[in-house]
Amino acid sequence: MPPEQTAQPFHLGYQPALDGLRGAAVLAVMLYHDGAPMGHGGFLGVDAFFVLSGFLITSLLVEEWIETGRVSFFRFYLRRALRLLPALLVVLLAAAAVALTIVPPDRRTVIWRSIAATFLYVANWQKVFTSDSVGMLGHTWSLAIEEQFYMLWPPLLLLLLRCRLQLRWLTLTTAALALAAAGLRAVLWLTGTTTYRLYNGTHTRMDSLLIGCAAALVVQWGVIPRGRWPQPFRVLIGLLLPVALCVPIGTVASSDDAPLYVFGFFLFACGVAALVVALVAGQVRNVVLESPPMVWLGARSYGLYLWHLPVHEVLSMLGLGTWPLLQLVALNVAISLLLAATSYRFIEGPALDLKRRLAVLAKPAVPERRATSPVGESVVAGLPPKARRPSLRRRLQLSSLWVVIFQQS
Repeated sequence: MPPEQTAQPFHLGYQPALDGLRGAAVLAVMLYHDGAPMGHGGFLGVDAFFVLSGFLITSLLVEEWIETGRVSFFRFYLRRALRLLPALLVVLLAAAAVALTIVPPDRRTVIWRSIAATFLYVANWQKVFTSDSVGMLGHTWSLAIEEQFYMLWPPLLLLLLRCRLQLRWLTLTTAALALAAAGLRAVLWLTGTTTYRLYNGTHTRMDSLLIGCAAALVVQWGVIPRGRWPQPFRVLIGLLLPVALCVPIGTVASSDDAPLYVFGFFLFACGVAALVVALVAGQVRNVVLESPPMVWLGARSYGLYLWHLPVHEVLSMLGLGTWPLLQLVALNVAISLLLAATSYRFIEGPALDLKRRLAVLAKPAVPERRATSPVGESVVAGLPPKARRPSLRRRLQLSSLWVVIFQQS
């Protein structure tokens, strides 16, 4: 029988290997910014983050649709805000303090503009349309692209879901959008658009995010057998795919290399998506990605990404940029790890706890028969016309939670 008739709804749950993949991606980006040997292609770690972001948010949105028959944008964006804003605000406050104490007065205006652009999630367009040297906040362009994508993709996905598209057509539509974005970038490069503009533009970088979205739909579709891959094949894939992804990171000379813009970024993102699907659906194991150090790094990858470039810039302002490269890299990594661990413990952790409490209290009740409903010909097959309202007790609990949130804000 076709997969859409036999596959059960897929629940992602916690995947340690995906945290390990985050850890590897953030290490690649850090080594790239520090100018470490064999890290010239480390900027591709950002594309790995894009794929993971698209995969995770699409998985969560589709799971919510299958379980409840709807998608709550309010809860989605509140979860995103609780995950992203607390740590970012602390970094922006630190950047402001550096601007007032270390940065020369004639350069402070640029820092203020960068802080504003980062807070509004338009830092990528600041880089495209101005000549500002954004310095310690130069890496926030990728956060801006992700947030802009978060504004566009959930409403579009909900529209497609409400059209009752079969999962295969929903997957193919998403893949076609990714291919169109990659094709647009290639055409613009061939017609003379600068690589700087292509690298930082939302429309020219969203193919990696869409590839992650398509990968999530492939897993939910069930066209790839889940956990039934032969053991030798799983071992081989677990070894070869990560190694294959490391090759361009170690060999690409710079982000200006022409092949990247003619489907190079696209192919790398497809490789990352294949690895994600193998780890999640195929239960492929990789001892490096699942090792405790890599999982620990991955859980703190957001803080590491936020802090590592400001630390690098401050060390240069203090005159330490003349240190031997390896010593400078080691110092930057050590300070960034300390700041990221502190951020995770005292800032991100409490916000994540609040996000989990909100998810539990706000989740609408679902009839028991929903749990065994197959994903039939359409994504919404087997769903009742309307999800039941939460109980009075649950609504009162949720109301009390809002009071706590507003008191803490």
